[in-house]
Amino acid sequence: MNSVEKGVYFVVRMKQIIFLSLLLLSFPNLTAQSYDFISYGLEEGLSQSEPRCIQQDSRGMLWVGTTGGGVCSFDGLKFREYGPKDGLPGKIINCIAEDSIGNMWFGTSDAGAVMFDGKVFTVIDVKQGLVDNDIRAIVATKNGVIICVRSGFYEYNSATRKILKFISINNLTAVCIDRNGIIWVGCDDGLVRLINGEKTTIDFNLSSEGKKSVTCLKLTQGGELYIGLSTGILIYKLSTGIFLNTILTSTLSTFQINNLYLDHLEALWVSTNNNTVFKYSKDQQFVVFNSANGLTAEIVYCITEDNSNHIWLCTREQSLLKLRSETFSYFDSFRGLNSAAVFSIIEDFKHRIWTGSSLDGLNVFDGKTSKTILNGNLSFNKPVALLEDPKKRIWVGHLDGVSCIVNDHVVNSILKGVRVRSLMYDRKGMLWIGTWGQGIYKYNPDLKGGTDFEKLTFENKMLPNNYVHAIYEAKNGQIYVGTGAGLVVYNFNPKKGQEFRFYGTLDGLCNSYVGSIVEDDFGKIWFHTDACIMRFDPKVNSSSKFKSYTEENGLASNTFYLLAFDFFGNLWVGSNKGVDKIKLGINGEFSAVKNYSRNEGFRGIECNSRAVYVASDKSIWFGTVKGVIRYNPSKDFQNITTPIINISGVSLFLEQTDWKYFGAKEIGWYHLPDSLKLDNEHNHLTFYYAGVHLQSPRSTHYQFMLVGFDSTWQHESDATQFTYTNLSAGKYIFKVRARIVPGDWGEQIAVSCPITILPPPPPIWTTWWFICIAILVIILLIIFIIVGRTNRIFRQKIVLENEVRERTIEISKQNKEKTLLLKEIHHRVKNNLQVISSLLNLQADGITDDRVLSLFEDCKHRVNAMALLHEKMYQSKNLSNIDIRNYIDDLIRSLIAAYDTKKAIHLHANIEEHPFHIDTIVPMGLILNEIISNSLKYAFTDRMEGDLYISLKKMIDNHFILEVSDNGKGIPSAINFDKAESLGMQLIQMLSGQINGKASLLNDHGACYKIEFRDVVKDRF
Repeated sequence: MNSVEKGVYFVVRMKQIIFLSLLLLSFPNLTAQSYDFISYGLEEGLSQSEPRCIQQDSRGMLWVGTTGGGVCSFDGLKFREYGPKDGLPGKIINCIAEDSIGNMWFGTSDAGAVMFDGKVFTVIDVKQGLVDNDIRAIVATKNGVIICVRSGFYEYNSATRKILKFISINNLTAVCIDRNGIIWVGCDDGLVRLINGEKTTIDFNLSSEGKKSVTCLKLTQGGELYIGLSTGILIYKLSTGIFLNTILTSTLSTFQINNLYLDHLEALWVSTNNNTVFKYSKDQQFVVFNSANGLTAEIVYCITEDNSNHIWLCTREQSLLKLRSETFSYFDSFRGLNSAAVFSIIEDFKHRIWTGSSLDGLNVFDGKTSKTILNGNLSFNKPVALLEDPKKRIWVGHLDGVSCIVNDHVVNSILKGVRVRSLMYDRKGMLWIGTWGQGIYKYNPDLKGGTDFEKLTFENKMLPNNYVHAIYEAKNGQIYVGTGAGLVVYNFNPKKGQEFRFYGTLDGLCNSYVGSIVEDDFGKIWFHTDACIMRFDPKVNSSSKFKSYTEENGLASNTFYLLAFDFFGNLWVGSNKGVDKIKLGINGEFSAVKNYSRNEGFRGIECNSRAVYVASDKSIWFGTVKGVIRYNPSKDFQNITTPIINISGVSLFLEQTDWKYFGAKEIGWYHLPDSLKLDNEHNHLTFYYAGVHLQSPRSTHYQFMLVGFDSTWQHESDATQFTYTNLSAGKYIFKVRARIVPGDWGEQIAVSCPITILPPPPPIWTTWWFICIAILVIILLIIFIIVGRTNRIFRQKIVLENEVRERTIEISKQNKEKTLLLKEIHHRVKNNLQVISSLLNLQADGITDDRVLSLFEDCKHRVNAMALLHEKMYQSKNLSNIDIRNYIDDLIRSLIAAYDTKKAIHLHANIEEHPFHIDTIVPMGLILNEIISNSLKYAFTDRMEGDLYISLKKMIDNHFILEVSDNGKGIPSAINFDKAESLGMQLIQMLSGQINGKASLLNDHGACYKIEFRDVVKDRF
């Protein structure tokens, strides 16, 4: 640098210092407070210490391009690095953009433009048609991106992945597109406007000497184009085509502008090369960030805002910075405000802030400087209680009594040697002084001529103990006192005088220690204990006077230090985990709870006891272990309370799965299947999901459900994956949602593709081809068996035929002999029976007794029945069986003829043919003989004709029913068939048993015998 250049640089630098000084004088509070910047560098996982560009994508992920470390993605918890090993060719990243379909674009300094679809990096460089690999900017369009190089820009279509055309513009430095699709290009020579490819140069009309190149561009919603220059800034009105002169352009006329960014409130953020970042709001107010209030980086390359309204800065010296929030301000450079032991804060009538610190004494802050009033020595040690009375006197309670301050000087001190904990000035002009161990002193500071005190103590039964931590006068005039042994309510009754009412744990308090006491707009009293927040309703006379609130009601902690109500009716609760802002409902109940901790910009974390004050400008001042923190309600914007939730993967059996193998098309950033149809054996699915919330990443909780399996949302947890096993056949859809604030799940729900698990295939033995094969095999097997058996039988047949032929001849001869012999036997038996019958006839001729004669007749009939059977056997061709129908017919007709009743007896027979064996026919014939004989003898004595009915039917399993009946006069009712003494009936029952049967007698319009029997052939040999 020569002497001339040094001189120019010196002049410019002096102008910047003068302008900045004037700005600070115009806005004295710009640097009085400190801001909370948090740094993310190598130790936090950033790949390189100099980030150049930054952007948050539609999935909530923050992308950071570095100078030598490639690209990093950040989810609020950890960084992931992408470099050459992942497919990203360039290490120096100049710019980042996201196109309309969610692809990320990275412009490198020497490797061209790179598109990343979540899985694969695609490079567009000189090999694909670019004239230069040094990418200056990438801007998203409706159908793709604009890729900017030094000599112009390319229009690229993301869907077709083709370069459409090239627009030549020399020395290009910046590009933006307005809502009408007009492209604005900044270059070293000025500003160019392109409408349908037609170029128009915009003349800056700068009167100052020297060339000014464009460094950055930013469009507003109102149609204004901010133009950052190598020296200064311009504002171009698109509708009128003129440049505007504002306080912004004049203030920044000497600064080199690195980057411009518009936040969600349309406030313009301007980064420069001079350790200064400006925030210019729509109401033309400046906020300056520099080394004086927390920003220590000399150069800020890029600024962006995430969806939680936090500002991120890419710097050269301090890596990546995040401005937690402007909601809270810090005062690190001011004595008293930077103390970790501030236990009392008030605002005086001059709007100055007074702080009492047990370390730094009593100090007052006027917005510019801090002044010590009491130096915290032994005389004024631990000033923990402050108040200003209506006469603008400041009262200070400390370790050695109470001091009165007027015009910043101590004018009076009382209660020497008494340790003071709290102060309260009532409407009657009395000063209430709460002490540590000596109760309460009431003092009238306007009483002339003395320092008389009224003392309220445990000893005079006005307090439950002598340790007084808080005193409060309610709107109705009652005095509330918080002690170490409960709550005291003091009321002055004109008739009874002073009245005290004590409340302790037996009355509903969750803890006996009572700290801060405040009152809401409904007249209810709130105070905190060591275990809960209590609400006291003085209008209620029941046990429900007290209601407690804890973590179960949404509070961050159950350890409480302070309470305060702001101008908007919100209850503020300070704890060891930050502060909670509680919105009350119409009945004074908790409506909503919002916690402020480190992630929300409240870096103090733990509050100090009762160190809170609501100032006249509606700000709230908190004493914390990190110094005094001011809450700025005008800067507290509604942040996004629910994370951006995405399903990031689906796997089978906990292994990475290529869904193309299953016929699915992979879509989206996470390359998830568009639909799944899985076999029944693929029923072990794991779903991966992630909710990105950069403000409170560790507070993210999830709920999920598998539609088709779960009927409701499953229990919430912080796990980011879940596995379903042994899913049955059916259709499923996986859903997941996320939350930060308990109960606030928002509206976003991530939904998977439809998943169908097919039913299991039928068993192999039920398939048509298996059945066909099985039938074929069986047929072949049968054929094989049949053929083999046939052959074997055929061979055996030949042998047997020879044997049979020989045996047949022999057996035939024997059968003829046997048949002849059996016929001879039957013939001889029949003849013998005939002889017996003849003998019975001869014997009967000489008998005159009718009864004996009847017996002889019965015997003869029985013999004839058997003789008839043998006659039939003799006449039959088949000696084993006879014609049963013919036999029965002949038997009955012979009986009718034998009895010669001269009555017309009609026989009705229904006999089914069956080859009964002789062992069955003989008893059956005798049974019929007895029954028919009985009917012929007794049934028709009173008539000249009658009917006999005989039925023999075959049932199942060789069972038969024989029914014999007549239409005679029936059997006398006195005769019991089962116990009959008649020989005939006894024979019927005995013979029925011989043929495996049972006989029964029905007496209805004649006698009816029913014999159920079974024809069983008995082995004879």
